[in-house]
Amino acid sequence: MKALWKKRFLLFGLILSACFGYGLNDTVYFDDLLNSSNLRYADFLQYSTSVDVTSTDFYCWRISINNLANYRDNGWDLYLDDHLIKPLVYGEQSLNQFSFSNLSVDSIEIIGHPGLIGGNYTGQGAIRIHTVRPGRGFSTSGNILLANESGDPGPYKYTERSSPNVDKIGHDNSAILEYGFPSGWIRLTLNSQQHTYTDTAVCPRIRRMTEDWPGANKIAGALDIQYSSKRWNHSFFSSWSSNQPAFLFIDIFQQEFPLQFHHFQSSYSGNRKNVLQWYMNYNRNDIRRCAKALHSLEPYVHHSLDLRAETVVNFANPLRIAYRLNSNQYDFSGNYPDYNFLSHQI
Repeated sequence: MKALWKKRFLLFGLILSACFGYGLNDTVYFDDLLNSSNLRYADFLQYSTSVDVTSTDFYCWRISINNLANYRDNGWDLYLDDHLIKPLVYGEQSLNQFSFSNLSVDSIEIIGHPGLIGGNYTGQGAIRIHTVRPGRGFSTSGNILLANESGDPGPYKYTERSSPNVDKIGHDNSAILEYGFPSGWIRLTLNSQQHTYTDTAVCPRIRRMTEDWPGANKIAGALDIQYSSKRWNHSFFSSWSSNQPAFLFIDIFQQEFPLQFHHFQSSYSGNRKNVLQWYMNYNRNDIRRCAKALHSLEPYVHHSLDLRAETVVNFANPLRIAYRLNSNQYDFSGNYPDYNFLSHQI
């Protein structure tokens, strides 16, 4: 009888914990947003109840997930399936710099609690992008989006700098080439985006910092390869994006600073089921001065490398042995010293 009550209590605890966990997660499905003009990644977050967002220009967003961190920390993590992506601009996550075409997105999951994703610990929440599995054989797709939004008073509606109207004139172009087979797929995506600032409160500040036009141009490409069999799994993802100029708003200066942002990412993970797992992730964030910038921030290059391998040895009880190497290197081209950090964990 005691064993039966223990089982009932355990079942009740599992159900309660599952309900509590799901309550901290929120999923935005791409199919529900196809009829809207919000096709940039940061725009999706406005439909999530787990995320608080703030912006000065409706293009660069600062995000707080489930109040785990404030906007200044911006310490959430970004994943494509199980691949950790780090488009960091002076330590800030920039979701709109992500290189993967949103036409291949199935859903965006907002994780509002600390936990493990693909072996990585996230303490301030995470945004996890789930991809669509392509059908068998070759297929291509693409889109062209042109939008002009009017009648929007902008982010300064209740301030002295409010303006009566904001127009967004830009284009988003995407192209996808993919091949699906029973055990996986190969996918190549290309996209370009243009965003123009026309808010009368934003443009004068940008004009004081650069002679370039008040907007942002991004071009990007990504390669996604997946393979899965009964015993082996392999997953590879690599992407590159370039945004010039990009504008980073600094709170203490109350000013946008122009810069060129280049991001390269490559990660590979796999496993031999119940025996061996491995993971490699490399991110490079290259911050450069704009050619027409009147005032600029210090340029630098940030290299981030994460290697992890673990194995399970079955004795009387399973024994898990894991090794991890994490490296971060900052190379400054100005008066600041270079910074290197390397750690080993067993």
